[in-house]
Amino acid sequence: MKHLAAIISALLLYASPLHAEEISLSGRGFLEAGVGVGGLFSTGAENLVLLTNAQVGYHFEEPWSLGLGFSMKSHPWRDEISLFQTLGPSARWHFYKGFHLGFGLGLAWSYIKSHSFQQSKLGPGWMAELGYSHFFHPNVGITANIAMNQRWLDSLYTDFGINFGPTFFF
Repeated sequence: MKHLAAIISALLLYASPLHAEEISLSGRGFLEAGVGVGGLFSTGAENLVLLTNAQVGYHFEEPWSLGLGFSMKSHPWRDEISLFQTLGPSARWHFYKGFHLGFGLGLAWSYIKSHSFQQSKLGPGWMAELGYSHFFHPNVGITANIAMNQRWLDSLYTDFGINFGPTFFF
């Protein structure tokens, strides 16, 4: 937990003036991808998970953007396959020098396979994030998100963690 606090503090101190003052996001599309770690919390289970996310969208008018978001959690270090994904429309509010709040609703699904057992389920899901984007160039940057995803697939599955990756503007 203290490492997460150190990362957030470093991001706050490094907030660049290269955002609202120098780069207008209005009328620009973006593509973002990220990978990170977190935890899965469901009925009676708490596990370390790999988190991945992707988002494609468009900044219609500052400070808002709309897009299509995807999030997935997995356990690649285990013998069984366990994937939980969510795909759906998302919105972001960019509120201060690269910081944003995001929310999305969509279709959630799971795929679990262990030896002869195999199961797949569909249900609703939602995504929420607090993030920061830093631009190295008007078209390229990095984004870090603290993300939470919930999926209702016969019971509630929650994953929470931090992810990090590139952002491209066009």
